Amino acid sequence: MNLSSSFATDDGLPFSLEQCRQRLQRASSEQERLKLLCREGLLLMQAGHYEQAIASYSQALQLCPDNADLHHYQAVALENLGRYQQSLAAYDQAIGFSVTPSAQLWSDRGNVLRNLSRYAKALESYEKALLLEPDHVKALCGKGLALMMMGRIKQALASCNLALELDPNHEEAWSSRGAVLLMAHRDQQALADFDKALELQPAFSRVWFNRGVALLRLGKETQAIASVEQALSDSPIRREVWHASAWISYGYALLKLGQFERAIAHFEKALELQPRSYPAALYKLTSLILSGQFFAYATRPISRGKLLRDFGTIIHFLKYRLLFLVGLILLLAQGQGDWAEAARRVVPTLFSGAIIALLVADLWKNKTKLELVWKTYFQSGILTYFRAAAIIVLTLGTYAIADYFAPPFMRWGWANLVFGQPGNIIFQPFNLFSSSMSEAGHWAASVSHLVGAIALQLASVLTLQAPIATQMTESPPANVPYDSLFIIGFWLLLLLGIPFWAKLEERIFRQGANTWKQILIRSTQFGLVHLLAGIPILGGFVLIVPGFLFACRYKYVHDRQLRKTADPLQAREAGVMASTADHAVYNAILVSFVASLFLQQSLS
Repeated sequence: MNLSSSFATDDGLPFSLEQCRQRLQRASSEQERLKLLCREGLLLMQAGHYEQAIASYSQALQLCPDNADLHHYQAVALENLGRYQQSLAAYDQAIGFSVTPSAQLWSDRGNVLRNLSRYAKALESYEKALLLEPDHVKALCGKGLALMMMGRIKQALASCNLALELDPNHEEAWSSRGAVLLMAHRDQQALADFDKALELQPAFSRVWFNRGVALLRLGKETQAIASVEQALSDSPIRREVWHASAWISYGYALLKLGQFERAIAHFEKALELQPRSYPAALYKLTSLILSGQFFAYATRPISRGKLLRDFGTIIHFLKYRLLFLVGLILLLAQGQGDWAEAARRVVPTLFSGAIIALLVADLWKNKTKLELVWKTYFQSGILTYFRAAAIIVLTLGTYAIADYFAPPFMRWGWANLVFGQPGNIIFQPFNLFSSSMSEAGHWAASVSHLVGAIALQLASVLTLQAPIATQMTESPPANVPYDSLFIIGFWLLLLLGIPFWAKLEERIFRQGANTWKQILIRSTQFGLVHLLAGIPILGGFVLIVPGFLFACRYKYVHDRQLRKTADPLQAREAGVMASTADHAVYNAILVSFVASLFLQQSLS
């Protein structure tokens, strides 16, 4: 940060820390000591010794407590240590002691307010800077970032574009516009802006972090890790508000690559910086489960305490959602009277709309990656379809045999509490679109729920966050063609989304599972996690079978590619793509079967 004052520019002052300290020992007047202390503080800040710089400025302020520049310098040092409340107080003192506060001072104050998430106040500070200097590039950049955090993306881009027009070689302007583009999910454009900023200033740590986030979103985990590592290289010196997020992003990239132990260490580092970070706690818990280390952590006293705190963080973040969910369940299960009956009719409609909205949003997010759909269904080879069909037959056969011997409680899913029977969330829109409740319709519903309970695996976003599917509900007669069009449209929507969800699940449950022990653990986790979708307990255990077979496909292709190329990353990616194809086709066949049952019912 560039500050100007008489202390920084006076001739005859030493330009090394050692010389400055030698001169301080024999200073003959308070004025000379004041100038030397200020120079010492500046030299210490340049070396990254912010605590010592603050001590120097504190001594100088004892000699001259109403000096605005000293308060400004101290505010900068406090900001670099992440002590934003103290920094803000110092900025306010600097403004109070200034006859005419500079645009730079108002802009710097806005940065601290932004770091404190006080975006409206930060915007006011930037506006005051721009009233003094309308072409102040840093204030325009800060204004853009504040507007971005307030959700005013168009205005944010306009502010950053104006900054770039004023100074096309200003790294902060490129960085800020890249951040706004990143917030708008224009990841490729954001990446280009970050690269431009780094051309101008290769040591710009925050840009390295944002670049890593863009690469992570684009599915380039290895490059993302390298970028975030570069961003964190100066973290022992400076403590910025984004450091915890950087450790989370680093850990998330490792999680996606199946490097669970390293991911856990990085999430713990993020929790050291930000103890109540919900994403860090959630991803750490996920990594512990997927790596099979959860019970080891839970039984050790030191790690058990951390684990309990992590659970507390997750529950605290989700408390209102959980209260809403429990209240809704009690309403649907125990409510009496017309209002309760009305709720039972409205909830399925709202729920169906939420599922469709999630599907559309996910497809929109992946609109630039739709080639995965083509590759999965049309380029994976005919053997993929034979394998998927064989896995379906084996899964259904396993379920039939297990169902014959299973005790009654194994047929229970938590959906029974509300709807009287278990069901997979994804079929609720099919249920809603169905227009008749004939005897054949009841049969179709029963079969579809059975197939859904034992076969369909969706991405964690749907299985973990969405509510549960209801049983078939009666609806008034409707025009059959419209019902059929809705069913066909939802079926096509599912077919487009399945490859992306399958790939996500393969990265979580198959990637990195190269030993039979790992395969068994991950396959068990894969099956049981689907109990969260409301399927029966028996269904969760049966899903271990297809999970194991997908893992075998992954291992076969992974090992073959590793022998061929000796490249672990390439082998891992080849294995994921192979198991993704089998998994996606398997789901597509089952979804098509269920859709045909509902379509047949609609047309009958």
